[in-house]
Amino acid sequence: MNMAVDGSIFAELIEKLLAGDVVCEVTAEQHYRYLKDPVHEGDVDAYLRRIGRVLRSTLDKSGYYAAYRDLSDVSVKRKIRQQFSEAVNDFEPLIRWLRLAVSAEKTGTPLQPGDTLRGSDLLKAVESAPQLGSELERLSRTGLFKNSSTGQKKQLDAVLNRLCDKGFLMAKGASGSVFIATGKWARLYEMLQFISAHEQLDSDEDAPEQTELPA
Repeated sequence: MNMAVDGSIFAELIEKLLAGDVVCEVTAEQHYRYLKDPVHEGDVDAYLRRIGRVLRSTLDKSGYYAAYRDLSDVSVKRKIRQQFSEAVNDFEPLIRWLRLAVSAEKTGTPLQPGDTLRGSDLLKAVESAPQLGSELERLSRTGLFKNSSTGQKKQLDAVLNRLCDKGFLMAKGASGSVFIATGKWARLYEMLQFISAHEQLDSDEDAPEQTELPA
């Protein structure tokens, strides 16, 4: 990799991280592979530390993201708490959708980064199971997935498109009906585990540790 290309990737990567993206192999393969090099990972982390951030990865190394460095700063704690509060609002609909997807796919396990979802398979499962159709209807009427579509296919398309917009899925191919789960799911699961391990999140001492939540 020549110096110009290396510099371009570095600059693009910093922009993604500061925008709150979770950089993974699915959504940004070149940038993800760049970070897999320990030297490049160190360079990115060193740069982020100079501007008050640090480079973090999910436990399974499927995604990288930027976090605040100094959590004792009052303004940083305020930003983290605001981001966390906003993200919490999305947790319930995301969990409900995960349950729907697991039931439809009959896998018995939550989505993992790199997993493939086919809209046609999901639609077939929803159409053949009244309880799944009812859950899709509820998801489509409130919160994160609220849309004005009518009919199960349009509602499912709207939900899947919303997941793409939020960075949890990436459409694959020209058909627009095949989707790949991104590293943002791993980040979500870790945040849910944090909540599960901490019963009280209202006091200043309970702000999420070293966490800058993806936008």
